[in-house]
Amino acid sequence: MKACELMNQGILALVTSTGCASASALQSLTDAMHIPHLFIQRNSEGSPRTACQFNPSPGGQRYTLAARPPVRLN
Repeated sequence: MKACELMNQGILALVTSTGCASASALQSLTDAMHIPHLFIQRNSEGSPRTACQFNPSPGGQRYTLAARPPVRLN
C-alpha cells in the first residue's frame, strides 16, 4: 500500500530490502508503472542472496546507479 502511495506522488525509482515474495510483487508493480526497482538483500554473512529470482524489465530497459560514499563537511 505504501509503495502505491509513493508512486502516486511521482517517485522516480523504488529501493527495497524486503523478502523475496514482497520484492516480486513490488517488481510487478514497478514494471507496470515503468520505474526502476532496486532490490537490495544480503544474508547475515554480508554476501548477496541468490534465492530471489527476478526477470529483466520488460522491453529490456537498463538503468545506471551512481553510488558514492557520504560527504562529510568539517
